[in-house]
Amino acid sequence: MGLLALTAMPAAAQSPSAPGSGAPPPLPLPPSMMGDFSADLMPDLPDLSTLPRADTEDDDRFVIIHSGHTSGVYYLAAAAICEALGATFEDHRIHCAAERTTGDPENAAALKSGEAEVALIQGDDNYRAAVGEADIGPARSIMSLFYESAVVVSRPEVDIAAVRDLDGLTVNLGPDESAPRHLWSLLSQHGIAPKPDAIVLTQYERPALHRLMCEEEIDAYVDWIGHPAPYIGRTARYCNARIGGVPWTETVTDLVDRTPWLYRTVIPGGSYVGQDEPVKTIGTRATLVARADTDAEIVYHITRAVLSDLERFRGYARALRASSLVPMISEGNYLPFHAGARRYFDEQGLPAAAGVDAEASAGAGAGAGAGADG
Repeated sequence: MGLLALTAMPAAAQSPSAPGSGAPPPLPLPPSMMGDFSADLMPDLPDLSTLPRADTEDDDRFVIIHSGHTSGVYYLAAAAICEALGATFEDHRIHCAAERTTGDPENAAALKSGEAEVALIQGDDNYRAAVGEADIGPARSIMSLFYESAVVVSRPEVDIAAVRDLDGLTVNLGPDESAPRHLWSLLSQHGIAPKPDAIVLTQYERPALHRLMCEEEIDAYVDWIGHPAPYIGRTARYCNARIGGVPWTETVTDLVDRTPWLYRTVIPGGSYVGQDEPVKTIGTRATLVARADTDAEIVYHITRAVLSDLERFRGYARALRASSLVPMISEGNYLPFHAGARRYFDEQGLPAAAGVDAEASAGAGAGAGAGADG
């Protein structure tokens, strides 16, 4: 996978004009370039997983955050974290890179195998790992970052008031184990969406969807993701697509009330071209986790860099603007907090009650697993 967002290069690569080994300017893409871009245009850079670790470097340490597609928000969030670390580089000399991945399933597998030390996963996977329904290795919560809200994107001619109105239409649910596939499974299990055999199901990846919708090869697609998401922005702009959610019916409200990792959420008005009003829907939290054996000093400085300057983090991408301190600590973090994160919370007097009673909570979830990058 290509590594695209770096905060500082190793000392050997630093400019000799920077006395004192100060950090060079962070290299993640600036917010002005984040609104609408294609992963096809992003260059592949060398894999930084081969860089020396702290035990082979006198002062410098390295962290790679496994994120997601550049068409989603996980990658933007990881790059924002790296930029925050870069701004405080002289305090800790931690080099940070955001690694492109296919999203949540790959990240969870990498945590389990030990390939990833820090990664983003969906809140439902965080919950299922906490209650023993999923194995992602000895993982610990750091914080949650933003809501990943369910969205229904449809052609302008398709008039739907509810998800079940997609019955009989051509709907893209993405590959097996993807976020849209699991979202649809959750909704159809509870009678909120048609059964998969009641639609014409396609399995295209995100980058192709705006072209397919503009050419009327699909009627709609669903996802749960942070908003605004670059690939949905392209569909809305070039195809005049409608943006819908999962309305808060009695059935939906009951589902949310019975599902610990599910929330009533809103896609803000103006997130996409033609979507002027807020859209009510449901969602989960995107969560940042680390293996328990990850250097506590690195996790501490990640936590400190983000939470001590939330304005910087929020300013990196529009999808992060609603990130707020209290939900970042109190929502979505079902795994116990990592020692490094807890150290920062204790210093600041912040309540940190991550973790769930596995015996009491087992089976309380709605039964749908996490999907791809949000």
